Amino acid sequence: MGVVDGFSDRYFFLFLCFVGCCHAEYAPNYSFLKQATEAPPVSSYDYIIIGGGTAGCPLASTLSEKFSVLLLERGGSPYGNNNISDLDSFSNALADLSPSSPSQRFISEDGVINARARVLGGGSCINAGFYSRASNNYIRRAGWNSSLVDDSYRWVEQLIVFRPPVLKWQSAVRDGLLEAGITPYNGFTYEHM
Repeated sequence: MGVVDGFSDRYFFLFLCFVGCCHAEYAPNYSFLKQATEAPPVSSYDYIIIGGGTAGCPLASTLSEKFSVLLLERGGSPYGNNNISDLDSFSNALADLSPSSPSQRFISEDGVINARARVLGGGSCINAGFYSRASNNYIRRAGWNSSLVDDSYRWVEQLIVFRPPVLKWQSAVRDGLLEAGITPYNGFTYEHM
């Protein structure tokens, strides 16, 4: 079980929530990444966040600007795991059933076989960083400001997301969707779906 604890110096810059897009094979020497077994027997924090995924990491980063934060992740670091760092083999993480796998297979209550992340960086580590935008209906039902949500997606897409090369099979799928009438295509996302 890994622990992210680097708040003694009050600086916590964690970009691992986007590690699914990272191509680094070796872990940088982050002083804040520690094993739980190495933690002192008694510690105190303003906030404890359970889960170092794509929500827990940015939440910890934001809170750590003013508070001491402990982020607990049951999985390990994504670095050194070729199923994560090598995008050509990212799907192997889903097939890996070993105890050190970054994914954990489970069956939902309705019988669907699925996988959940068990790694710092969360689901973006086991799905190569893919994401989808929330539908307009979901945003409306949640009571969110649709303009603010759209601005947030645009900010992420301009500053964080990168466009991977489109392979032949991917362009065939895209062209098939367009031919079937699933439009408009904005060159990057299918947010209308």
